[in-house]
Amino acid sequence: MTTATLPPILPAVIDLVTTAGVWLANEFARPDGPRFSDGDTSPIDTEIELFLRERLTALLPARFVGEEAGVLAAEANGYCWVVDPHDGTRAFLEGRRGSAISVGLLRRGIPVLGVVYAPTSPDRGPDMIAWADGGGITRNGVPVPIDLSRRDLTSTDIVFLNHGAGQRPVWNSTACAPARFMPLPSIAYRLARVAVGDGIATVTLRPVNAHDIAAGHALLTAAGGVLVAEDGVPVTYGEDGDSRPFACFGGAPAAVAALRARTWRGSTEPRREPKIALAWPRVAEDQRFDRALGCLLGMVVGDSLGSQVEFQSAQTIARRYPGGVRDLAPSAVWDTLAGQPTDDSELGLALARSLAEAGKYNADHAAAAYGRWYASEPFDCGHTTALAFGAAASALTHKARAARAKANAASQSNGSLMRIAPIGVWARDPDEAARVASEDSALSHPHPVCRAACAAYAAAINAALSGADRRGMMETALRVAEAAGAEAAPVLAVLRQARAGVAPADFQHQMGWVLIALQNAFFHLAAGTRTELALIATVAQGGDSDTNAAIAGALLGAADGRASLPVRWVMPVLTCRPDPGLHPARPRPNDYWPDDLLDLTEALLLRRAPS
Repeated sequence: MTTATLPPILPAVIDLVTTAGVWLANEFARPDGPRFSDGDTSPIDTEIELFLRERLTALLPARFVGEEAGVLAAEANGYCWVVDPHDGTRAFLEGRRGSAISVGLLRRGIPVLGVVYAPTSPDRGPDMIAWADGGGITRNGVPVPIDLSRRDLTSTDIVFLNHGAGQRPVWNSTACAPARFMPLPSIAYRLARVAVGDGIATVTLRPVNAHDIAAGHALLTAAGGVLVAEDGVPVTYGEDGDSRPFACFGGAPAAVAALRARTWRGSTEPRREPKIALAWPRVAEDQRFDRALGCLLGMVVGDSLGSQVEFQSAQTIARRYPGGVRDLAPSAVWDTLAGQPTDDSELGLALARSLAEAGKYNADHAAAAYGRWYASEPFDCGHTTALAFGAAASALTHKARAARAKANAASQSNGSLMRIAPIGVWARDPDEAARVASEDSALSHPHPVCRAACAAYAAAINAALSGADRRGMMETALRVAEAAGAEAAPVLAVLRQARAGVAPADFQHQMGWVLIALQNAFFHLAAGTRTELALIATVAQGGDSDTNAAIAGALLGAADGRASLPVRWVMPVLTCRPDPGLHPARPRPNDYWPDDLLDLTEALLLRRAPS
């Protein structure tokens, strides 16, 4: 072949890689975990490579360089397939999501095609990023016009690092500053995500080969980025497909230059063990998992979005944010980081960790978790919550009894509803979700209205995970509220109003009232409001904006899944680490960081003790 025009083979390559991705996802979902040959390899890697080698060389005859089966020579035509059938195998075998299939094509040493597919992306679900010379980058078939060439390293940016980077949060946060970092196993996928704008750069400090980087390099180049070795020399390839940089930096040129100047080696920070350790079998990449992630991400996103304007009036917010509060940013109200939880989702995280650890709901275990949270000196804590959980913190035993004894039986505030979403994710069915949510509410907010609100809300979330649409979620909530009796009649009334298209009339008067938050969330559910728009609209109403948005975010995230939450909201949450060693204004213990929220969500779906 002498023409310089690449044949139109990209759709066929994408189809082949998609097929291989199904194999990889199925391997991850094996009941006993993936097969392995040793600590770094799995038979699935070789199986995928042999499949791709046969099909790709039939599609375009060329030299083939693979990681597992080696080199397949061909008549010299200037083209060379460079393939890693499974980039990130070690992390995959350890149970980490985010490994990828990487297919690159070189023409006389120049990348002209790149396809990177992560069938088990931790935050995105199946994620296919592709490009071929003469076209634009696509993500899951949708064009993604990105230009990295003029971007600088800023505080809103993300740097992708290896999958163990989170175990040294202070060292790696300092190296990436003012940006944040997100760990991912596959360098190919890290490069690909930079190419579609999820991050500004990626750094790998270990030696790499062409099969690790060729596809990602192609994507990065198409987006105006660069890939250089540690000494700043651009990464190149021989016509035989060989390239062996000792380490590399890829991304926006200015960001790469800045990051190369940092100290990356020699950390003395003690290595921290992950907060969540997941075992096999794992949760399938299905609707249930997607909606569970949407629920808990929505809880933290809504909390952080609303915290920027908490207690302000709708008029004040409209003046300051004419287009609405649309981005996660540091909160001047609380001096928190973008994506940092306040009391709403900190308590939600405490409950989720209790459920994951115990494998069942235990009121004493939950009360102990809430007591530890109270003893951690949170920067925000409602009066009703403080009464109960202060007592739990002080009690040496019988912590649930101590909390209930001090709980304000007259309060109808929203402090239990704001934390209750994890029960909807964890429970086996809506009825169990309702029962346990009511029991948990009684620890701090025992009023029948609070308990019924929590029950209806958690049941609706659980119904979503079982496949219910928005109408089915609403019907579940109404059924639970009807069963709660006359004392909970106000809950049934506001749910009926929400179903009829009536939003709360006033978010300012009694701004912490549980029924404002409940009616608002179910109003948007019934109206079909997109999650993103519902949270912006909720925050725009002012009042207890973080709590209202956290409650709406979890409900609507459960309805619509994680893709309903924009990347610009999800990434600040998953990279938020208010470690005291980084000197944030509001340092917090790492149990209240949301950086492991994806693993925690999966743990809720897995960690169920037998009935």
